[in-house]
Amino acid sequence: MPIQNFHIECVIDGRKSRLVGGPKAPDGGFSLTIHQRSEGKKITALKVTGIVRTDGQLALDILMQDNSLPIAFNHERILTKR
Repeated sequence: MPIQNFHIECVIDGRKSRLVGGPKAPDGGFSLTIHQRSEGKKITALKVTGIVRTDGQLALDILMQDNSLPIAFNHERILTKR
């Protein structure tokens, strides 16, 4: 299957179908927010954003609830060419 800049597939327990898709535009991106319960309250546990930078590179930002990176040895951004 050909993809544009990004393609997301998500399987959720209890759902019959997957959540799949990606941006249609050549310069399209996406934003994903995962909420989680913490001590009875809803928190934003993880944010993932995919964008096309002005230099044409694809950037994938992954931030945890406190805006820190989830993996200490990983780079802040994953960059690739289109």
